[in-house]
Amino acid sequence: MKIRYALPLPGKASALLAVLVLACVVVIGLAVACGEEEEETATPGGTPTPAATGTPATTGEAPGITDTEIILGADCPLSGAMGAVYATIPQTVEAYFDYINDTQGGVCGRKIVYKVEDNQDDPAKAMEVVRKLVEQDKVFAMVGSLGDSPHPATWDYLNENGVPDILVSVGSHMFGDDPEGHPWTVQMIPSNKIEGVFFGEYISENLPGKKVAVFIPNIMQGADHLQGVKDGLDPDKNEIVSEQSYEVSAVTISSQVNNMKNSGAEVVTTVASPGFTAQAIKQADRLGWHPQWILSYINSDEM
Repeated sequence: MKIRYALPLPGKASALLAVLVLACVVVIGLAVACGEEEEETATPGGTPTPAATGTPATTGEAPGITDTEIILGADCPLSGAMGAVYATIPQTVEAYFDYINDTQGGVCGRKIVYKVEDNQDDPAKAMEVVRKLVEQDKVFAMVGSLGDSPHPATWDYLNENGVPDILVSVGSHMFGDDPEGHPWTVQMIPSNKIEGVFFGEYISENLPGKKVAVFIPNIMQGADHLQGVKDGLDPDKNEIVSEQSYEVSAVTISSQVNNMKNSGAEVVTTVASPGFTAQAIKQADRLGWHPQWILSYINSDEM
């Protein structure tokens, strides 16, 4: 079985390390903002104010920031099949924030409160819980939200309301493609489309003449990946002979694998989640079909 990954990641540990870096970046950003706040509250004569001596300064009208707390939020899949795979990501962020609270008293004397809501990998549910976080819980910012299917539904709402939506753990190309129209969103992970371009370029440079199949979920993530592969491939060297999509609620993807095999594909690229990827590889092996698999970084666990 031939498998290549988009990046040489050594498994789930690498994903969790990236999340820890994410949490560190957030804490550093809050600390820098606190430093600026202290400078702004200094008196003309240079006498330190309570903020400069380590006591939290009184905040203005910024939601989610009080004299004792900084309230952050996220919508992530915590239940169901996707929750089984990805719930460890917000748990890791929360663990780091707890560490900062326990060992350093939080940031600028304020404890970080991290409220994570289950979006159930569903766009409608994502909108419901994000509205709750913004309108009821009054979060200062969304940090590390997760889910290629659910979180895009909240993109317009968060930007229209001026809510920082930072370090988004979603690969949809849209999140980095409109900085002027959606300035409050900052994407953390690579764009699925750009990753697809790299896949296509790699195939044409290293596997010229091979027939290509693309296996994708029927959501924005899959459409971005497919477009990227098409953009990256040299049409004089490689042809896409099969484009197979599946519903994220599907129980089996056997027919898609059969179609790819029957197309004569010798290379398969995919941005499928780990469960569907494993199922596809196993089904191909049962059929005696052994293409070159090129997998997205989201499949970083060893198989």
